Amino acid sequence: MSILDVVSIDKRFAARAGGEAAPWVIQGLSFTVAEGEFVTIVGPSGAGKSTILSMLAQVEPPSGGEIRLHGQTIYGPGHDTLKPGLDCRIGYITQDDNLLPWRTLEQNVLFPLEVQGRLDAQAREHAAQLMQTVGLAGYERYYPHELSGGMRKRAAIVRTLVYDPPIILMDEPFGALDAETRATLQADLQRLWALKHKTILFVTHEIAEAVALGDRVLVLKRAPARVIAEHAVTLARPRVIDELLVDEAFVRHYETIRNQIR
Repeated sequence: MSILDVVSIDKRFAARAGGEAAPWVIQGLSFTVAEGEFVTIVGPSGAGKSTILSMLAQVEPPSGGEIRLHGQTIYGPGHDTLKPGLDCRIGYITQDDNLLPWRTLEQNVLFPLEVQGRLDAQAREHAAQLMQTVGLAGYERYYPHELSGGMRKRAAIVRTLVYDPPIILMDEPFGALDAETRATLQADLQRLWALKHKTILFVTHEIAEAVALGDRVLVLKRAPARVIAEHAVTLARPRVIDELLVDEAFVRHYETIRNQIR
């Protein structure tokens, strides 16, 4: 069952000084995401990957096309008002952790539930379970500046999962981390996803990461971006990139996608 439908989306930014028309960043982009599916998007630098997520999160308006969530148009003809996050129905994890420095780790994680008026004993228990799953138990009273980059990223992910949006968008969340921390967080994310099989759309520029994490990989061409290929990944979970490097199916996916991006 489809939860997200992107139909012939176009995007170009405002004209430059002097009236010169800006080039198309995205043109004719279409894809769907099924409920509970973990979809990764990979493509060359400048292909508009982050712009796609910004449009889906209703931070940036498309120039044309239609976006549907659960079959209802959330942007398109007759629906051109942006509502960032769509009343907490869309979770958006950016490249920065965006933790509030004056709040403890636990207070940061619980913040969305406070804003929504949903902070009760059951919600606290759920948040504690998520923090336990990714190794944050014991650090609840620490402030962001006292935590490592990897721990702050875990907190940002848990903060989004705790209010249970139907779909979560992730924009290269591990891109600024070292290789060891990145591998650990990839494992953590898979454990979190396995708890409830949330619908995730994950953007990355790393082909290995896209294959290792995704049920399906969407491949973009250079701007103006559109989907030029998709690959169903049926490798057994949980997946560890270092172990997958010798797996024939993984290598085939990797080489095929690399050639498509080139």
